[in-house]
Amino acid sequence: AEAAKQAQLSAELACEAAESGDAELAASASEEALRIATEAAAVVKREMDTILEIRGKLESLGVVIETVPGTRPIDVMKYLGTKNEYSLVVWRAGCW
Repeated sequence: AEAAKQAQLSAELACEAAESGDAELAASASEEALRIATEAAAVVKREMDTILEIRGKLESLGVVIETVPGTRPIDVMKYLGTKNEYSLVVWRAGCW
């Protein structure tokens, strides 16, 4: 997230420099934004490869892995309730 923010700031600086006519500064800021974005993409790829490797190992052991829609804990609870036909799903704080 921090790398994306830095890339965005560099890209904004590049736009401002291009609008002001400072081509050298615009080019430099654009290159910096590209470098930061490339590094961030490499980190994301490494993390994704690690996750997929772990997932593959778990699946080879017979673990069923589901991708749950949503990003909040309540989304998980709603999914589990719907899948298992429960009308109410409760969880204790600290289980996560």
